Formats: sequence, structure tokens, C-alpha cells
Amino acid sequence: MDTNDRADLLFKFAQLIEEHSETLATIETWDNGKPYSVSLNDDLTGVVGVIKYYAGYANKIHGTVIDTSPNKLAYTLREPLGVCGQIIPYEYIFRLVRLY
Repeated sequence: MDTNDRADLLFKFAQLIEEHSETLATIETWDNGKPYSVSLNDDLTGVVGVIKYYAGYANKIHGTVIDTSPNKLAYTLREPLGVCGQIIPYEYIFRLVRLY
């Protein structure tokens, strides 16, 4: 997928989350027992912010040249690898929240 198309798609996804935030907050509250206000104001606001951040970054992937010596050429090329996921138990997050 073209990087500009990827950015547009992610911005659209963030917009859809904002449009349906009350429904998504309700589902999130039912799913894990978190207060509705936290799901709506903290979780979904954070999700939208992260998605917009990566949407803005989607078409800014580039490499750099690294100075080594006149006889060598070294460079980096940043390419998206695909979808990554992480599963974090709710109890762990709840313990972190209590620390604050």
C-alpha cells in the first residue's frame, strides 16, 4: 500500500473511533469492568492520539547515511514490517495505575 494511502486510512480509522466513541466506550466497559468515564475520556482519547500519530508518521519513513570512512558506505533503510501486537494482562495495568 502506498504510504499516503496508509496515512489516509489510519486518519479515517481515528475519525471513525471518534464518531463511535460512546459505543466503543460502552463495549470496553462491559468487556473489562472499567468505569465508563475512564474508557471514554482516557482510553479512547489515547487510542485516537496514537493512531493519529502513526498516521502522520506513515509517509515519513526514510533512511539515513552513516559516516564511517571514505572507503565505506553505510546506510539505514526503515521499512514497515507489518502488524505487531502485544498482550498485557489487565491486572498488570491496574497495578501500574494504583502506583500513580
